[in-house]
Order: sequence, then C-alpha cells, then structure tokens
Amino acid sequence: MNRGPNRLAEPGSLGTAGWSMLGVAGVVLGLGAAAALAFALAPGGNEPSAFGQQPAAAFSWPIFAVGAFLILLLAALVIVAVRRNKSDSRFDYKAKYMATPADMDEMTHDAQEGTTSRLGIENCGTGVPLGTMVKGGANLLSSFEEVRIAIMGPRAGKTSGMVIRELMETHGPALVTSNKRDVVDATRGPRSERGLVRVQDVQDLVGENPAWWWNPLTFVTDMENAERMAAIFAASNTPRDARADAYFSTAAKGYLSSLLLAAAAGDRPLSQVADWMTDPGGREPVNLLAQSGYEEASRQLRATAELTDKQRDGVVGTAQPWVTFLRNPRYLAWVQPTGPDDTRPQFDPHAFVASKADTLYLVSKEGEGSARAITAALTMAVLDAADKLGATSKGMRLPRPLMASLDEAANVVRIPELPDLYSHYGSRGIILSVYLQSWTQGAQAWGEEGIKKMWSAANVQLVGRGVGEAPFLRDIRELIGERDVRSLSVSSGRGGRSSSTSLRKEQIWDVAELRAIPKWRALMFSSGNPATYLQLDPWWTQDYASSVEASKEYYENAGVKA
Repeated sequence: MNRGPNRLAEPGSLGTAGWSMLGVAGVVLGLGAAAALAFALAPGGNEPSAFGQQPAAAFSWPIFAVGAFLILLLAALVIVAVRRNKSDSRFDYKAKYMATPADMDEMTHDAQEGTTSRLGIENCGTGVPLGTMVKGGANLLSSFEEVRIAIMGPRAGKTSGMVIRELMETHGPALVTSNKRDVVDATRGPRSERGLVRVQDVQDLVGENPAWWWNPLTFVTDMENAERMAAIFAASNTPRDARADAYFSTAAKGYLSSLLLAAAAGDRPLSQVADWMTDPGGREPVNLLAQSGYEEASRQLRATAELTDKQRDGVVGTAQPWVTFLRNPRYLAWVQPTGPDDTRPQFDPHAFVASKADTLYLVSKEGEGSARAITAALTMAVLDAADKLGATSKGMRLPRPLMASLDEAANVVRIPELPDLYSHYGSRGIILSVYLQSWTQGAQAWGEEGIKKMWSAANVQLVGRGVGEAPFLRDIRELIGERDVRSLSVSSGRGGRSSSTSLRKEQIWDVAELRAIPKWRALMFSSGNPATYLQLDPWWTQDYASSVEASKEYYENAGVKA
C-alpha cells in the first residue's frame, strides 16, 4: 500500500538501551566471525596447547587483525552516520513523517529557474529563498509570483535567515520595513551597488538625516485615494483597545478625507490639514474643493462645519488624534519642504518601482508619538504604484519583481485594505513577505477576518519559534496531519503464544512541541504540498556573507550618518 509522507509506519521502538545492546552484540558477533575466519584460513600445524599434549588449532593473527579492524571500522562508520543524521534540533526526526524532497520538487532551484524563465524575468535572481528541508536537504525557494506570510516570535532566526536573504538574493527593487537598524546595516552596502538606496528614518531610530522627502498628498488624486489615506491615518493612530463610536468614527474619516483632498487640490502642505482642524468652521478647505470640481466633498465638509457644536466637536475630536504626528517638526521634514530654499529631492513611488534595483528602507515603531502613519502611507503608495505599473506592463506584471519585506507589519504597516489585496499582488509581481510575531498581533491590526484572509491567500505560510497561542497551534497541528503507528501485541494461552499488529493514527506534532520549535527551524505550508520542516539558513552561510559583514560593520561604526 502506498503511503504519503505523513503516513509512514512507526518502526518497533527498542529505545536507546535496546539499540546499544544490539550494537554491542553485533560487534561481539563480528569479532567472533573474524576469529572463526582466522582459524579457517590459517595454515595447518600442531603446536603445544594450554590443555596438555593435544594439538592446537592453527590461528592466523594477521587475518584476525584485519577482520577485527574492518568490523570496528564499519561500526565507527555506522556511529558517524547516525550522529550525522541526528541534528541538534530535538524535533528533526519528525521530518521523516512530512514532505519528501520529491513532494517539494517544484520549489527547488532548478524548478524555480524554469518558472523565472517562463515569467520572462531576467537578472533578478532565481526566486525568493526559504530554507533547507530537514529531510533530504533540498534547498527551497518560492517563485516571483507567490506571496508569503510568517508568524515567528523574537529570536527565531527571521531576520538573519529570511529577511536579509530576501534582500540579498532578489535583485529587483526592494521595499523594507523594520523597527530597528539591523536589516538596514546588513544589506545597505550590497544593495547600494545595484541601485539607489534611501532610508526613511522619521523617528530617528537609526540616525538617518532627511536627505529626501515624500509628499503623501501626491497619492491623493481623487476622493477614493483620499479615503484610503484617511483610513491609514486612522488605523495607525488608534490604540488597539480603543472602542470607537460607529457614527463619529465614520464621520471623522469622511471629514479627514475631505481635508486631505482639499490640501492636495490646493497644493497645500500636509501640515495644513492639522491647522484646518483647529478651525473646523473655516471656509478655506470648502472653497478649495468647490473650485477644484469636488462639489460633493465640498458640500459634505460644509455640512460637518454646520453641525451642532457637540456633534462637530465629536467628529473633529475623533479625527484630531489621527494627525497629531503632523505637529512634530522632525516628522514634517520627511513629508514636506522645510522652506522655500529646500533643494532636497522628492521621492517618486512610480519611478522607484520602475527602477532596476533601488531600495527603500522604512524604519519606524509603534507607541506614543509614533510616525507609523507615514510609514504605512508610503508603503501603500509604493504598492499602488507597482500595481499600476504591473497592470500596464507585458504579461500584466512588473518587468522586475518588487520584493516587499514587511517586517513588524502589524506594528508599522497598518494598511486596512492589505488583506483584500494580498493574493492580487502576487499576480502583479509584487512579492509580499509579511512578518508577524503572533496570530493575535495580526488580528489586532486587521481584524480576525482580515488576518484569516491574509493567511489563506498566502502561497507560502511559515510558523517558527516563539509562537505560544494554543488555538492557533491546534490549527497548525491539524494542518500538519497524522502518521500511522504500527503496534505489536503478543498474547499467551492454552494454544501457545500469538502475535498481531495493528495501525493507529497519531498527530505528528502536539501543541507543546509546536510551542517549542527551536531557533533556525520553521514549519512551512505551501500551495498544493504537504507540510514541510525547514532549516532556516542564516546569511553568514551564504557566498555573499563577506559583503553583508562588511556593510554591517561599516554602518554600525558610522552610526548610519549620511
């Protein structure tokens, strides 16, 4: 009967002591066989024996020595092979019940070369690295039309084993989000050899000066995009445990959308939006909208201004916390000119996604005074520009895939529409890799239905060390599946002894084991394939390790000062 990779029969379990006894017995029998061979092949002859005058059997010491040496050498080789197969990871043995290299053939280097050729992609790498199969040692990659999601706790090997490798082994444009400097330092040097590198460090987390700026209002080309921008500002600056009033929340988003559209239409700086909120009855934004042809938006904004004081204060009071970051001069330097003599270049998302291999690092973190609204807004603008370019390019996909490594995504990239666009992006050549620390973190950012959409839409899903949510781990346990365990039973009776075998099913992993996945290991689920146990290979095991190390050392020592 054919069995799948997770239906291997469990061999009889002898335990360590049992196998040790068998090993000793095997060596003893082997030495005995060598001695017997030495007696059999020795030249004849009578020599005095220890038993008096009886003729002693001939014995060839050279033959025995050679035979004993071969037996002991074979035993040593077996021990080495067993130890080589026994990894430091205590759960590696479970890989034999999961996917085989043959199951994962479509994700190997050779297969991905064929996929890349079929997509017409040149000089961008072979695919996006994943890791090495614990069973069989096959190196796996996902293609340039697949999106990914990973749930891993801190110190699981995510940065060194995945994010840095994504940036080093894909050679098109790259967008990276992070809340610390490690990825920036490690990859900035090598990436700068391929294209232009920009670092947005709004909160001064890595010490980067604002040598360029981006105007979020360039994205606000119509009311729809104004609403998308307002939704990001709201999501980024609303506490996770906040209980929103349905009326005021909806009205506040409409109010903020109208102000954003008025500022964009009137060619005003983004900070003007916060200024207008201090005078909600002012006519300037209402007039700007009317003059630009946005009559409906103008009427809605005027209607808000004419509400009763209590209602208007409720709407404006709900919206104001969403734009408090616009009161910080350091933040503003990244989103608008610092004065009439400002000669810094303005970032263009459309030029970026059309570049050969430019890199954009967006560094921010959550918390009071967070500027993650700027990070999320620029991420959305870049993804939107890539989507538009892909739609008008040959094959309706980007000529050079965009690698979008969104680390700490739930904290710094709260784009409300992301779950709905997740699966669509892969077909455009936008390769999303979203990293979360837990399922709950994703649910808090996008809602339970939102994180379910993202998980289901991802072509590749990974679970690593440090995930401790029992309900989620129970679901993962079910996705991995069961194995068949063969049991032997022996019974005695009047008719003598009899034995029988039976099969029972057993989960390959239990929840406690999933919670204890070691560092540098991850479970992978990919479209159409059995669950796979992966070893995450850190960047220092790759042939570009010296380039990463040099970049890391240089920028750490230089303090990342431009």
